[in-house]
Amino acid sequence: MKISALMKVALVLVITKTSLFLIKFIFGILINSIALFADAINSGADIVVALGIIIGIKLSTRKPSEKYPYGFHKIENIIELFISIGIFYAGLTILTEGFSHFGTIQTLNPNLGLIITGISLVISLFLAIYLNRKGKQMNSPMILAVSSDSKVDLFSLSLVFIGIGGYYIGFPILEPIMGIFLAFFIFKVAIEIFIHGTKVLLDAVMNYEKLDLIRQLLEAHPQVLAVESLKARSGGRYYFVDAKIKTSIKLIKKGHELKDSLEKDILQKFPELFKVNIYITPERKEYVRIAIPLIENHGLESKISEHFGSAPYFLFFDYKEKAISNINYSQNPFLQQEKQKGIAVAEWLAKNSVDKVFVKEPLKGGAQLALEKHLIDIKLTKESSVRDFLSNFPKN
Repeated sequence: MKISALMKVALVLVITKTSLFLIKFIFGILINSIALFADAINSGADIVVALGIIIGIKLSTRKPSEKYPYGFHKIENIIELFISIGIFYAGLTILTEGFSHFGTIQTLNPNLGLIITGISLVISLFLAIYLNRKGKQMNSPMILAVSSDSKVDLFSLSLVFIGIGGYYIGFPILEPIMGIFLAFFIFKVAIEIFIHGTKVLLDAVMNYEKLDLIRQLLEAHPQVLAVESLKARSGGRYYFVDAKIKTSIKLIKKGHELKDSLEKDILQKFPELFKVNIYITPERKEYVRIAIPLIENHGLESKISEHFGSAPYFLFFDYKEKAISNINYSQNPFLQQEKQKGIAVAEWLAKNSVDKVFVKEPLKGGAQLALEKHLIDIKLTKESSVRDFLSNFPKN
């Protein structure tokens, strides 16, 4: 059976923490060192946490179900909370032991105590570096939390070393003082880890700047009329994004393609995301907006142009429930443009929310593609004037 990368890290953690616990516990009793014994209790709590991580990995990698569509990734954050509680308990134990033995001489063999502490320091240093590197690579809150705990181990062992070393300079009281000082530092780390895990479980918003960049990416898409909502949440080492966008009702037929395209673009630009869900809602238009190219602007007597991009004027009107309204004549703003007039006019019509354009001759090339891109229907008409067109509309 293939062991996952995360499980390998957890197994290394269990083996190392168990070894440190046995070394510090046995020699802490033998030399009667309260600081070394208290630090052994800290390592003992770490073993329980490491075993909890293995259980968390097994559960969090289960596939999503109908009841749990987002999977079980937040189990990592639940384990993270237990880690913080374990760290806090270790700190409380060290604080209690420090005060209860304050001012007493305990260590029987400081030389051996310094050697054991030195060996533990080297092992803990390599473990902290390993966990920090792996935690960042896999973006695992469990491993990063244990990495923070390993940094606490380094700090605590340093204080144990200073405390035991105090015997050589005539200050045996240093050992319980270092233990008490260590306890308050441990409390701080435990609280920080607890707050982080709680925020994730409560679906705290991910980085606001990153969320704003995702919003800009969505809004920049020509077929997205508006971003109605954008939410992000994390579960374990993964980030999820849910977005609701508004698009033209005409695009609903191709909504699946738009959805897949947007999700792919976001995941490519933000590879740290695990899942992006795009939900599409249609724009509720109560009318259809029509555009017709004209040769001139003589009101109802205006002649319909046989050209599209080179038409001097355009007629706009809205059609709703067999009624025509908002008749408007507009000059072609791209009439003097030398190249790609048809494309420019198509983009202009799209910005004016045109749904259909009527022309006398079939369109080809860039103009046709630009209109199709914006899902503007292209219809042919045999009418020669605006009056005739409106009189026979919508039979055209």
